Parts: sequence; C-alpha cells; structure tokens
Amino acid sequence: MAGPTREQRISGIRDPGYLLYLAVKSFVLVCLETILRRNRQITEIKDEAFSRFWRLINPPKDPNEPLVGSQTLIPPLLATAAGDVLELGPGSGEQIQYFKPATQVRRIYGAEPVLPLHDDIQANARRHGLGDRYFVVTAGAEKATLIPGLAKAGLLEKKSPGSGVFDTVVCVRVLCSVQDLHETAGTVYQLLKPGGKLLICEHTVNPWTTSKGSYIARAFQFIYSALGWTFFVGNCHITRDIRRAVTEAAVPYGGWARVDLTDHFGWSVLPYVSGTLVKRG
Repeated sequence: MAGPTREQRISGIRDPGYLLYLAVKSFVLVCLETILRRNRQITEIKDEAFSRFWRLINPPKDPNEPLVGSQTLIPPLLATAAGDVLELGPGSGEQIQYFKPATQVRRIYGAEPVLPLHDDIQANARRHGLGDRYFVVTAGAEKATLIPGLAKAGLLEKKSPGSGVFDTVVCVRVLCSVQDLHETAGTVYQLLKPGGKLLICEHTVNPWTTSKGSYIARAFQFIYSALGWTFFVGNCHITRDIRRAVTEAAVPYGGWARVDLTDHFGWSVLPYVSGTLVKRG
C-alpha cells in the first residue's frame, strides 16, 4: 500500500484544527443566544453546541459521492452486524445507512444522550428503511447512564448474570468521549452475549514510537488538547489508547476469543483503529 501524500500529511495535521475552530464557534454562538434567553444550564449549552457542531461536520451526503478517510472504514464494518445490536453514540444517525446490508440484524438500539439529536436519528432510520427496527435509547455510553437507560427500555429484564444482552455492540467515534474508558469497555464486554462481537472504529493516540506513527502528529495532539479540544468537542479525548483499553476489558474473563484490529492513518492527528473483537462462547 502506498504511503500518504504530502497533502494528506498536511491535512492530517491541519484539519483537526479546523474542527476545533468549528466546535468553538458553535459553543460561542450558543452562549450568545443564552445571554438573551437566560436560565439555561451549562450542560444544556454544551449539548446544544455539540449537536450544532455535529450536524455541521456531518451534513447530508450525496450517495454517489465517494467516501474518504475514516469514512471508508465504517460501511464494511457495520455490514457485519447481526442479531440484536447496540449502537453507542449514534450522533445524528448518519451511519445508520451502513447497517442496511446487514440482513441478519433483528433490532438496533441507539444509545444517545444528546436529546437534540434524537429526531435526526429517527429521521435517518426511516430514510434508510430501518424505521421499524431502530430504537433510540436516552443514555450515554458510560455505565452510570447506559445501564439505567437500557433497563428503562426493558432490555435488561430476566437476564441472568453473564448471559449478555446483545449479539453485536457498535462503537464508532464514541469511546473517545466517555468519562471512564476502561469501565465503559468492561461494561460493553458484559453486555455482549457469549460469541457476540464488538465492532469498533475509533480514533486513538498516535503510535508515534512505532514506524507507523508520527511524532509531529503526536505533538499536535498535545497542542489541540491544550487549546480546549476536550471541552469544546463533546468531551472528546484525542490521546486515548483505544486498542489497549478494549483488549484489556476482557482480561478478567480470560480474554477475547478473537481480536482482529487494524491501525490506520498513523501520520495523522486523528489516527484510527478499527475491527472486530469476539467474546468467548
């Protein structure tokens, strides 16, 4: 495989800075509106700002337009989903369309804490013919909100310990923003049925100490973090070791039956790890 071009390397450093600018802009605009409206909590401000930012960077796409960058990793991954599926943090639901080829999917439950995005999720589900199989759950990916949210939706009733709930759990650009990465990864493992699979497509810490990484990109991860990336971009952390966290989640239970993960875009500030982890049967 050919290495990245000079332009790809430059955009891999520059583009996250533009994303940070858009996130700050969304936050400032919502703050200005709040001054006029009054009586809004900071959590409401952050949720509204993030939902605006998310829609801004994920506009409706022309189905004939070719996918680029990390977008290319998602369709083949979600096409392997099966059975009862839990999608953590679907955002506005722009990736729901990629479940359609997965004909073995029975039901999909999208756990999304940002209420302003729920209508977008449901609209996307209907648009792609999954309106009768996609259900939105008001919950985040963290255990403290996910378990109560699933319980309220009636998904944890009559489940024996260790039996699991879902055949597939999907994490696409969500583990970067949870409060406790290791606890969340452990919770996901326990929610999987024996033989169930975890599908991930997440940006991760730059592997700068290896031949696949970039010390320049790693330095910019520190710079963007110092400029407020985590605060403005929906609690997103760009220096987390996602591969290590999801792999270690299964250690107390004897490890995963199969781990098939691949690293991508090591020259970028937003390198990715994607693939499948299968729970022991």
